[in-house]
Parts: sequence; structure tokens; C-alpha cells
Amino acid sequence: MTQVPSFDQLMVPLFTALRELGGSASIAEIDDKVGELLELPEEVLELPHNPEKSNQSEFQYRLAWARTYLKQYGLIDNSRRGVWVIAPSKRKVTEFDPQDVIRDFRGAMVGRADKGLLITTGTFTRDAIREATRDGAPPLDLIDGDQLADMLKELNLGIQTEVVEQVSVDQEWFRTL
Repeated sequence: MTQVPSFDQLMVPLFTALRELGGSASIAEIDDKVGELLELPEEVLELPHNPEKSNQSEFQYRLAWARTYLKQYGLIDNSRRGVWVIAPSKRKVTEFDPQDVIRDFRGAMVGRADKGLLITTGTFTRDAIREATRDGAPPLDLIDGDQLADMLKELNLGIQTEVVEQVSVDQEWFRTL
């Protein structure tokens, strides 16, 4: 794999890593185990998320979102700061579908909202997009990282735009001298 998996692609490996680590682990232990399970090369694991604001990698950032969704889904919990555990009632869960998390989000909307919105700084899987646009279900808008960046730029929210002049040498012109 040459790119960082999306947060929903990390949910199952994260849960598997916690199970293999005995049901409880620190964030660093989870990060290492998921990277190992997915056989991700170091260059992918170390891609910076936002080097101006933190030293967190994109992989760590997306795993944090995966933990958040699994916690909301009730599969894992953080018993104390930085330590994550498989929820006691879910210890026997052997597999789950990340799309169930999206369906449950939609189910939580019923009677509370006409439309839902999920935002990620990464990308959504095809299955997530298909689930979000399923006929007969309350609509969900999905905004991926590129769309979010475009919207922030368009509305000039939290960004600064710089025009950078790029100069290159016309080597052919110099050869004719």
C-alpha cells in the first residue's frame, strides 16, 4: 500500500490490533500494531498530517478518527487517557462492517435531523459512498479532504492563499547562444 488508508479502512485493523494486544493498548501500541498488520512501509506511516501545527502523522490522525467512530459505535472505549480497550460487552465480536457505523449514524439521525453530514480529511471508500447515497434512506452528505480544502479556500476560512512564482530555465534558449 502506497498511501494512508482512510479512517473507515482502518476500523477493522484497529479492532484486530486491540484484540491481538490482549484487548487493551496504548495509542502508540495500537499505531505500531495496525501498521504491522497492514504491512505499511515507513514512508507511508511517517507522512506528516499538518507539519505546521503538530508532529502527528497522517496515519496517526486517521487512526484517531477510526478510534472515535469505533467508540461512538460502542466497540471500544478509552478507560483512561491514552489507553483504549475493547468494550466488555463486545469482547466476543470477531468482525464488523465499517458501513454499519455509517448506518448507525444515519439511524441516530431519525427523528432528529432530515439530513446528515460526515466530514473527513481523507477519502471515503466506495462502500461508504454507496451507503451514504442509498435510495430510500435519509440522505448523508460526504465531504472528503479535497472538498473540505476547496470549501475552506472558497470561503476564506482558516487559510491563507499565497501566489508563488515559479521560474525555470529554458535550456534550449541557452544552447542557441
